[in-house]
Parts: sequence; structure tokens; C-alpha cells
Amino acid sequence: MRSRLFLVAFFVAGSAFAQSTSDQAPLSFAFASQAGTGIYDLNGQITEVVRALQAHEHVEFTTRLAANLPRVVGDPIALRRILEDLMANAVGALESKPGRVTVSTEQVSGAGEAPAIRVTVADTGRGMSAEETGKIFNDFYTTKEGGSGLGLSIVRRLVMDLQGTVGVDSTPGKGTAITIDIPIAR
Repeated sequence: MRSRLFLVAFFVAGSAFAQSTSDQAPLSFAFASQAGTGIYDLNGQITEVVRALQAHEHVEFTTRLAANLPRVVGDPIALRRILEDLMANAVGALESKPGRVTVSTEQVSGAGEAPAIRVTVADTGRGMSAEETGKIFNDFYTTKEGGSGLGLSIVRRLVMDLQGTVGVDSTPGKGTAITIDIPIAR
């Protein structure tokens, strides 16, 4: 088994990014994992993350997890970080209003592509314009007051490190669905 070291560090001083709110420290993010690559059950990790986020009273969480999915290869800390960031963004998109976050999984394979597990995190939030969806994976792009603009940028990089893909589908006023495809273990 090959061990990987993920190290991403962002230190931002000055500007709006370094401002604090009463419950948020200045932006200073570091993520390191030496857990290594292994074979993991995405449905199990999704269930754990949903359980942890259920404290949001205004959010109805729904899961549609395909049974008997093959496992994926990856770093467990990176996989969990991807899931946590996607679900936290979906909760945030509801803007403290009642709404739903749906997490689903399925096995997919396209013409000439390796089989993968598709994870879709969808919300019933405000949705985004085509212009916004074209920017959401850029470093420091945010639509949220006090947001760092790093969550989805980090998700994109971690998914790419896993040889996966990420996409977005959004309709203003209806919500957003972010989809990631992670190759299955062989």
C-alpha cells in the first residue's frame, strides 16, 4: 500500500479574509494526512457525516445510498473532508431556512471510463447562476458573508488527487447538486 502525504496550507493576512467574527478565527487552514491509501466504504462514511450534521434543526437530511456498492481507493481523511465540505456547503446554502439536503450514491461508468462511485449532494437552497457555478471551485471565491472561499476549491483538489471528477448543476431559486465520481477499487 502506498502512503500519501497531503499537505495544504493557506495563511491569509490582511484583507477581508483575515477578519474574524465572534465564532470564527482568522483564516488559517492546514490539512495534513499520513493515513495512507486504503480501500473504503463511501456509504459508511456518508452515514457518519450525515449523523454528525443532523444537529441542524432546519435541515431535513435524506440519503439514497445504493446497496452493495464496490469500495473506493483513497485516503480516509481526504474522503471524509470531501463529504463534510460538500454537506456543510449544502446546509449553508439553505441560509438557516427550512430545507432539504439529499445525499445519494450509485455506481457509474461511461464510455471508455473506469467504473466509479458517484456521490451527489443536493440542496433546496437559493441555487446559483451559470456565472456563479463557473467560479465555485476557484480559490477564495465565495458567495457567503464571512466565507473563506476555500471549501469547494479544496474539495476539487482532493477529488482530483483521488483520480476523480467533480461537477455542479444549479438552478436559481431551486437548489444545487454537486456530484463527485471516485474510481472504484480494483
